[in-house]
Amino acid sequence: MLAFSPAYVRAGALLAVYSTPAQIGQQVGTMARSFFQGRPLGLPQYPQNFSVSVNEYVARSLGLHLEPQTLAERLRRLEKGS
Repeated sequence: MLAFSPAYVRAGALLAVYSTPAQIGQQVGTMARSFFQGRPLGLPQYPQNFSVSVNEYVARSLGLHLEPQTLAERLRRLEKGS
């Protein structure tokens, strides 16, 4: 199971991809600064920063070796199209 919160990983999900409040706050701060400099807010957007958590016990039981940092880097590259 893929989840959207680290709480689900602790509850037994294989992994989660999520944004922390600090990551969302940084993006909102950047948007607010831009807005107050006279630029339009633009269209709604997905979070630019995110984290990955892996439940090592579940991964091991499925015969998987997953590195959270490696997964996050690969997802960022895929998101950029490279």
